[in-house]
Amino acid sequence: MKILRLKRFNERPEEDQIIAAFRDLPFYDHDSDEQEISLLQDPINWPRTLSSPHAAALHAVNLVWFATYGPNMNYKAFLCYMEGEEYMKQAVEGCRDKAPPLANKWKMVPHHRLFFGFNDNTRDKGGLAFLDFVNNKSKRAYVRMYLIIFDQFNDILLQLNNRILFNLTDIVSVKEQNHLTVGPLTGAYNNVMYLGTERDIPILTLTCSPSARKKMKSKWVYPLNKPSKAYKEIMVKALVEGKQMSEKGAKEYVNKAYKEPL
Repeated sequence: MKILRLKRFNERPEEDQIIAAFRDLPFYDHDSDEQEISLLQDPINWPRTLSSPHAAALHAVNLVWFATYGPNMNYKAFLCYMEGEEYMKQAVEGCRDKAPPLANKWKMVPHHRLFFGFNDNTRDKGGLAFLDFVNNKSKRAYVRMYLIIFDQFNDILLQLNNRILFNLTDIVSVKEQNHLTVGPLTGAYNNVMYLGTERDIPILTLTCSPSARKKMKSKWVYPLNKPSKAYKEIMVKALVEGKQMSEKGAKEYVNKAYKEPL
């Protein structure tokens, strides 16, 4: 049995409407704004057995596909951010809800490219991976998506950027704009990027802000920077084990990402 939690994130009218959609369900406890919902079936397909408002409520409040394109494509590496362990020489706190992802799958993202930039002091001075939010019809990138609950997404955002809340209003904005910088300006991954949906569940990832991209594109302030050997190896291994490409193809994919200018 898997447990999901429906939680009120903030005092907003649209959230009240979504929570209200659950009140007709037989397992809803009217004395609490935080519910534990027992899922006896596949957590992805289960909402489809409900009426439309209930399914929309569960998807909107509770589930998100978090798309990874760097070392977190490795499942064990991603679990460090969920459970709280040392991650590539950096201590991470983990999520408050340490349950593993409900599902994971690979996806090719058209019209976007992988690139590396900045100089990360915690990873042997190598560059960090970013997904370019600027459309380029000749490019494509590969991501591994993890199905997690909304609280876990916010906790990962917090660990990377000291920013805890990405709410329902933000989801509407990021869908309209395709990406949304949520701050602080010093966060390396403070830009939430929308990659569409999978089974009606939004796909979100984190990348650099427009201002950071501009600096990396200039080549003078923060030039593109190749990843460390360990950083590169874990990405190549994940792509190969995920059957996305051969080892040779994976190495070429990563090498091209830091050699080719924005």
